[in-house]
Amino acid sequence: QHPEWPPVALAARSATARTANLARALAGRKVVRSSLMRLTIHVVDAADLWPMFTVVQPLRLNQWRLLLKADPVTSALGKRMTAAHPVAIDALRARPCTSLELDRLMAAEVGLAATATTRPAWRQPQSQVVVRAAWRHFAAFVPLVHVPWEGEGYGRSQYLLAEDWLGSDGAGPDEASARAHLAPRPLAAFGQGRTASSIFSRAS
Repeated sequence: QHPEWPPVALAARSATARTANLARALAGRKVVRSSLMRLTIHVVDAADLWPMFTVVQPLRLNQWRLLLKADPVTSALGKRMTAAHPVAIDALRARPCTSLELDRLMAAEVGLAATATTRPAWRQPQSQVVVRAAWRHFAAFVPLVHVPWEGEGYGRSQYLLAEDWLGSDGAGPDEASARAHLAPRPLAAFGQGRTASSIFSRAS
C-alpha cells in the first residue's frame, strides 16, 4: 500500500534482486503500480496489468454493488456514474490526478448526495466512513496506473490512464485468455522454473 514498501518486499523475497532496478523499471514503464484486487495496490509487470484487470474486475464491480446497494451497470446510480466517466478521463488526459480529485469531479457531475458516498462500518460512525462511490466506480471500469513522482507517499498517489501511460489501445483480453496468461506467473516466480502445464500434467 505504501510506495516505499515494494523495494523492501522485493528484497525480502529474493537474495539476488537489486531493488534499485525497481525504481528504474517503474520509471521506464516496464512494471507499474496499480490498484488491483479490491482496490489494494500491487506492482506488476506491465504486460500483466491488462489480464489482471480483466480477472479482478468482476470482484471490484461486486464490491461496489455491496457498498452502494446498487448495480454498477443497470441501476440509475450506476448509469449516472458511467455517464460521468468522460469527465474523469478528460481530467486525466490533462494531468495526473488523485483519487479524491477524480471522486469530486465525478460526484459534482452526477450531483451525488453525500449520503450516497458513505456507509457505516464496524465501530465507526457513518460520517467517518467515506466510500468514494464515484472513484470506486470509475476505477472498477477504467484501468489506471500510479505515476511515480518524487515525494509520493501513502495516500498521495497520482493516477493516469493505463492506456496512455503504456501506449496501449486499452483493449484487454477476454477472461479465459487472461486467466491462462496469469496462471503460470506465480509458478514462474516461486516454482523454481516449473510451468503450470508440467505441474498440471503430473497431477492428472
